[in-house]
Amino acid sequence: MMAAALQGQSRESVLKGVAQDPGWSPVDKPIQYDEKNIEQLAGKRAASIKHYGLIGATTQTWRGSDATVRVTLYEMLDASAAYGFFTLERNMDQPGFAMLSVGTEGFRAGNRSVFWHAKYVVQLDGNSTAADRLARIISENIFGRSRKPPVSSHLPPENLVQGSERYVLDETGIGREVALDPKTVGFDDGVEIATADYRVGARTAHLVLLLYPTQQIAKKYADQWDVDAPLQMIVLSGNVSVLCLRWCEEQRMSRLRRRFSMASIMNRWSPGMSPVPTLCCGM
Repeated sequence: MMAAALQGQSRESVLKGVAQDPGWSPVDKPIQYDEKNIEQLAGKRAASIKHYGLIGATTQTWRGSDATVRVTLYEMLDASAAYGFFTLERNMDQPGFAMLSVGTEGFRAGNRSVFWHAKYVVQLDGNSTAADRLARIISENIFGRSRKPPVSSHLPPENLVQGSERYVLDETGIGREVALDPKTVGFDDGVEIATADYRVGARTAHLVLLLYPTQQIAKKYADQWDVDAPLQMIVLSGNVSVLCLRWCEEQRMSRLRRRFSMASIMNRWSPGMSPVPTLCCGM
């Protein structure tokens, strides 16, 4: 019963909790959005937000003791959906980017702060000091667990560049650093992708993990990638999933195929091995 109640926590109940704080009061009435009109709020991002799994969004302006802050509360289908949307919003190259210790994870860029917690992504626009105070109040009024999707849990934590992780479900999240045509990745077949940057000294690497529903679907796409470009491919097999790890080298290399367990290769992998993209395909 408690789990169901937490899962069903509405945006209205979150904002009611904020209204009980004596330091903040609403300036205007909340504006509601759903899948039918989310484009009015999110513009080009709307398609990706809906793909992750949008329940609805609410915007409202709040007044504190010294400033007003515009709050946008995105309610997603579950915590994985919220995490994915959050990572899509996060861009470490934005001017003034800084990590925030609020919610499960947060960041600030200019006068905008964003964090995710449980199934919510919260955006606050306004004075950064006031926004930070309000963000903590909102976070305290959001209940539920903040679980990342399974594919993201396979990203090795050592040497990870914090804030670089992404959870991708459509073409908009695929960057140029991934040496693949997004149309050959398999979004129509349900691929889930986790990406992250790693740094050891002056060397950096980009790791990409792709998780498919079945081994057959994964093989279908892995076979398409085995083309003319010089590469080293390592096929990984495990009880839970099969990963295909591919190092795309700048210099020509002979093609190699080996078999390892998923755990052993993830333990061995290091960004110091290659300064160029690394691709793992999960089956």
